[in-house]
Amino acid sequence: MMRSWIRKLFTRPATRPARKAPRGFRTVLEVLEDRRVLSSIVVTPIGSGFNYPYGVAVDAHGDVFVADTGHSAVKEVLPDGTITTIGSGFYNPYGVAVDAHGDVFVADTFHGAVKEVLADGTIKTIGSGFSYPQGVAVDAAGDVFVADSNNNAVKEVLPDGAIKTIGSGFNTPYGVAADAAGDVFVADYLNNAVKEVLPDGTIETIGSGFSHPEGVAVDAAGDVFVADYSNNRVVELSPQATTTTTTAVASSLNPSNYGQSVTFTATVTPGTGTFDNGGTVQFAIDGTNYGSPVSLSVGSATISDSALAASGTAHTVSGWPKIT
Repeated sequence: MMRSWIRKLFTRPATRPARKAPRGFRTVLEVLEDRRVLSSIVVTPIGSGFNYPYGVAVDAHGDVFVADTGHSAVKEVLPDGTITTIGSGFYNPYGVAVDAHGDVFVADTFHGAVKEVLADGTIKTIGSGFSYPQGVAVDAAGDVFVADSNNNAVKEVLPDGAIKTIGSGFNTPYGVAADAAGDVFVADYLNNAVKEVLPDGTIETIGSGFSHPEGVAVDAAGDVFVADYSNNRVVELSPQATTTTTTAVASSLNPSNYGQSVTFTATVTPGTGTFDNGGTVQFAIDGTNYGSPVSLSVGSATISDSALAASGTAHTVSGWPKIT
């Protein structure tokens, strides 16, 4: 089941919302994400002399790892400003990630491989056969996730070396990030969306309306940060862990036979005081966009139709604010 996402201008949720398994036939309305554009950023140079640096990662000690793409190397920037080459011989590396042990994972893009730089400097290939891999991420269990861009897929490299596809149907995915719950977030570049791959394989769109999103990251609170490339901005998607202003779907009586239509009306109110009139809400049914965005009126948007049919499984009607 989809989580609720909403704008949090000055506070963050302390915990992630729990997921609930659907039971029987029902119609559910949820509010998905809102976004906040970050501003007033203090910029502090910590390293120079790179040649088209692309990916960046930070470990628990504050050491920064950089994919120095033009130099086909990976470098480490220590807190005192010292820069050290920890790996070379790559071919235009793009993505970089670091795990709790200090091991660094590199998307060796033009070699079509993912490599691991161990703390002792040893470099080993942990996965190959990719086509233009860009983003790479590693979770607490040591599983490595790769945005296999030209194959329009996201793949997982397990500790034993096995590679499995955990999500497909993307359109040139670039960035990828993983959280502590095992969810994987994907910057779906040419679909102008950010998607979440749940541990059970479900893929949900948690943000749309971007223009060529490239990078994506997630923090311990579950907030997702997106580099909205062609819009020249960074956007935050924040999960709402407390009660939100959502409404249930009003529908006809639950049908007694499969295939019988259900007339429903869905209204979404995405957070008191956080949206101005004139914005829009994109509704979706079972994860597929439904119609054109609906204008907000007095803070709410509504759709009505007879598009649902009893099928023995839960239907989900969702709505999320569109970026304008």
